[in-house]
Amino acid sequence: MTNSANRTLMLLSLITTSILLQSNLALTSIPQLAVLVTTNKSAYTYRSIVEISGKLWLSGQLVDGIIGIEITNPNSDTLVVRAVPAGTPPLSNNVEIVAVTPCDQLGNPKDTFKRGTEHAHVNVTVRNNDITSSKNILITVVAYDNDSTPILPQVQYIQTILPPGGTIQFKPDFPLNPWISTGNAIFYASVFTDWPSNAGIPYTTEKSAQFTITTSTGTLAIANVNNIETTSLTGIYSLAFRLPPTNETGAPFGNYTIKVSAYSQGYTAQSSTTFTREFQIDGDVNFDHKVDILDIVAITSKYGSKSGDPNWNPEVDIQPSGKIDITDVVTATSKYGQTY
Repeated sequence: MTNSANRTLMLLSLITTSILLQSNLALTSIPQLAVLVTTNKSAYTYRSIVEISGKLWLSGQLVDGIIGIEITNPNSDTLVVRAVPAGTPPLSNNVEIVAVTPCDQLGNPKDTFKRGTEHAHVNVTVRNNDITSSKNILITVVAYDNDSTPILPQVQYIQTILPPGGTIQFKPDFPLNPWISTGNAIFYASVFTDWPSNAGIPYTTEKSAQFTITTSTGTLAIANVNNIETTSLTGIYSLAFRLPPTNETGAPFGNYTIKVSAYSQGYTAQSSTTFTREFQIDGDVNFDHKVDILDIVAITSKYGSKSGDPNWNPEVDIQPSGKIDITDVVTATSKYGQTY
């Protein structure tokens, strides 16, 4: 081969190498969104608080964004869906939650409901601000009582197509069972492209509205707000909720799945984790796998207390009724001495 041919081959090789390097550089420079989700514990007990937190990065830097979170129980029921901010994401100019209004069955504004005799209702209004194209939307609503316990074991939702410039109203209702804590409660409404478990992302952050749950006699047991909410910094998000009573099918034993779908600056990311609701017999309130005097003392020390009282603890309301009474004590003493 001549020197001229060698030089030509070397030149072609250099050009090819340069093209490959530039291509690799272009690929590595594409922004990558990543989201992390964790829980404060790997396993939880009867009516305990689950704390969820995480971070959102774009190309290695913490960024503002929206986090869609879906929590599914071992029966494949969706217990909680939220759309929380990581920092301060921009307001949506696309699909918007216009209003979240507690109401009566007919849709008239009403913000106080009697436990055991009434259902709480809410009117959620969502608008498609895009006047040129329809949007696939999923509207979800979850309600927490004053202890941050989901009032229902399944999320209320509607999934539909919203036409250009269209508006829809969703009016779910929430039965107020006797175990639900009285006082200030809260609705959280979110709107997604699809379920986070299907990689659906929030159109915007959730909107909330407070309402009040009273006793069946109409008296209010508490004036404080005990719902667990935290503010978030750039790239940081968190939320918490209390597991519902087991006998309401809200918190069966087994593995729970958390699916997270994040959005920021036109990019999306997904992640997931799990936690466990461990097996626990009624009466073992300190979860040491036996029912003994320590459990009896823990329950009787709250005897006579009810939701809203300063010393109220739903974790010892083992026969859930919104109060600690003789049924809780008898349930525990009937298991006295049992180990597992």
